Amino acid sequence: MSSAFFSTTREQKTVLQDTVEEKDLGIWMDSSLKFSVHVAHAAAKANQILGLIRRSFVHLHITLMKQLYISMVHPHLEYGNVVWHPMLKKDQDALESVQDRATRLVPSLSKHCYEERLKLMGLPSLSYRRL
Repeated sequence: MSSAFFSTTREQKTVLQDTVEEKDLGIWMDSSLKFSVHVAHAAAKANQILGLIRRSFVHLHITLMKQLYISMVHPHLEYGNVVWHPMLKKDQDALESVQDRATRLVPSLSKHCYEERLKLMGLPSLSYRRL
């Protein structure tokens, strides 16, 4: 990795270090300005919260799960999505898999397909929301 020099004055020079990934205003990006790192962090955090919900509640019904999902999980999946809108299919799938997992936590919906579970819970898909 090379270092770049940024001159603030004639006498003072500051060395800027190259980084592989950086977090700015809560959004992760890599050195090629791709946001797959951010998607991975967001999906991991959302999955952690889903695990907490699963361990904390014995029985989840549709309205409770919808409220918990919208208030605790959804913000992690959508924060700053105007900036990091996922263009890669793998990033879109990673985000949708979190919502898929959330809808499967409701026992009465687990036998339905993902689209049916979204309809029954009254939730749009994440890709639809980003449009």
